[in-house]
Amino acid sequence: MSTFDTQVQLATQAFEKGNYETVIATLEIAYSMLDKTMSITNDLIYKSVDIIEPILQFSEINESTFISKTIQDLKQRLQIGESQYVDVTCDEIQHFHLLLKGLERGCEILNDKGIKLGQEESNLSFGITGDENKGISLDIFAKISEQEQGLSKRQAEDLHSALENMLSSNSELSKMLNIAAQLSSSGRYEESNMALEKILARYPEDAATCLNMMGANFFFLQDYPKAIDFYLKALKQGESKEMIEFNVWEACVELMKQATDETQRNHWRTLYRQHFPQGERSL
Repeated sequence: MSTFDTQVQLATQAFEKGNYETVIATLEIAYSMLDKTMSITNDLIYKSVDIIEPILQFSEINESTFISKTIQDLKQRLQIGESQYVDVTCDEIQHFHLLLKGLERGCEILNDKGIKLGQEESNLSFGITGDENKGISLDIFAKISEQEQGLSKRQAEDLHSALENMLSSNSELSKMLNIAAQLSSSGRYEESNMALEKILARYPEDAATCLNMMGANFFFLQDYPKAIDFYLKALKQGESKEMIEFNVWEACVELMKQATDETQRNHWRTLYRQHFPQGERSL
C-alpha cells in the first residue's frame, strides 16, 4: 500500500468521525507528496474527491467558480483515456492540491475564532477563488454574517503590538493579514483598516488583497460608496474579478435599498454594469 493510499484512508476515517479539518490536512499532505515517478490509480483520486465534496457544502465555505470548476475538471480528467492511472503532474491535480491548501488556510482562519468546520451555525465564512490569468492563485477572505462579541481593548492592543513586531521582523504576510482579519471579524473595522494601511505600505506588491479587505471593512461600516471604491482599486491591482464583482454587487444592493428614488437606483445599476458588463447578477 502506497503512502498516498494510506493518507486517503486516514482522511476517510477522519471524515467518518467528523474531523473535517483533519480530512483536509491529511489530503493536503497526500497531494504534496505526489511526483511524476508515482503511479496513482483513478479510484484513489476519485475517493479523495468524494471525501472533499460534502465538506465544500458546509456553510463556512462560500461557493465559487474556482471550487466548482476545479472539481468538475478533475472528474472529467479522470474519465479521459483508458488507463487506470492518472498523470499526477496534470493541471487538474495541481489545481485540486491548491484547493486543499486554500481549504486548510481557511480552516486556520476559522480556528483562530474558535469555529470548527461543519458547525450548524457560524458567523464567519471564507471563500476561495482562482485566476487562471495569474497561473491560478488563491484569495482567502473572511466575512461576517452576524455581529459577534468583539475583542476587548487589551486584546485589540495585543494584536496591534503583534503586528508591529511582525512588520519589524519580516514575518509572513499571511500572519499579518490574519491579524487584520481578526480585528475585522471582531467588529473593529477602523482598526483593521489601520493595520492594513501599514501592511500595504510595507508590501505594496500585495495591494490587491489589502485593498479588498479594506473595502470589506468599509462595507461593514455601511460606507458602501467607499467600499466600492476600494473594491475597484483592488481589481485594478489584480484581485480576482469574480470576487470583486460579487463584492461590488453586494454594496450596490445595499445602496439601492437606501435610495429614495429611481434615479439613485439607476445610478448604482449603471455603475455595476459599467464595470461588469458580463455580470449575471440582477439589480
